[in-house]
Amino acid sequence: MSEKNTITSLSAAELSTKLKAKELSAVEVTTAFLDRIDSVDATYGAFLAVDREKAIAEAEKAQGLLDSGSAGPLTGVPV
Repeated sequence: MSEKNTITSLSAAELSTKLKAKELSAVEVTTAFLDRIDSVDATYGAFLAVDREKAIAEAEKAQGLLDSGSAGPLTGVPV
């Protein structure tokens, strides 16, 4: 299993813990989920639109909150 597949199989609680411990960055997590969408959405058609640039920009903002210690419990976890 690749690292990106490992990231996308983690629960929200596990992701939150790893983000706060700086084991993962919000951008790394978001990129893993975007890559997963790219790899399976042609089969499932679950997304009408995916704004990759905006998702990465939001992840960068989330990382800033994580770095400053002012993050909420799910900051950086893609929803």
